[in-house]
Amino acid sequence: MGHIKSVPAEIAKDGDKARQSERTEHPSENIQAAKSAGLVYVCDDHPGIRREGSLKNPRFVGPNNRPISDKAILARIKRLAEES
Repeated sequence: MGHIKSVPAEIAKDGDKARQSERTEHPSENIQAAKSAGLVYVCDDHPGIRREGSLKNPRFVGPNNRPISDKAILARIKRLAEES
């Protein structure tokens, strides 16, 4: 199994939430802590958002292989990139 990551709830898809409820290997207090922070657990062995394109002009593609166009999600990705 891949690494477990926390992502903003608005980025996680309904399928991720369903898979989250199927997991039993993660302590429930960690899942609850992520929820209270507005995050959900997702596993990196499932498709997710990826960055494509150049460093100066990146584009983000969702698990459905379509470009992300939602301004709120793009703003969240930008804020996450600025924090690191």
